[in-house]
Amino acid sequence: MESLDERYERGQAMRSQMAGGDPSHFTLPDIDLLAPDLRRIVDEALFGQIWTRPGLDVKHRTCPPSPP
Repeated sequence: MESLDERYERGQAMRSQMAGGDPSHFTLPDIDLLAPDLRRIVDEALFGQIWTRPGLDVKHRTCPPSPP
């Protein structure tokens, strides 16, 4: 069984891959001030466990970033 730290690291990698290297993409503004643990939970559960399941490649898991 994997640890939460392993899932978090995998989530960080998936988040970065899906965002094309833009660290602000897929983040809510000031989330670290509002709910400091929420981002870690999202990275562990959503990006580290759900989004890394087999079945779809990264291209089909993401929507293109909004134009500036």
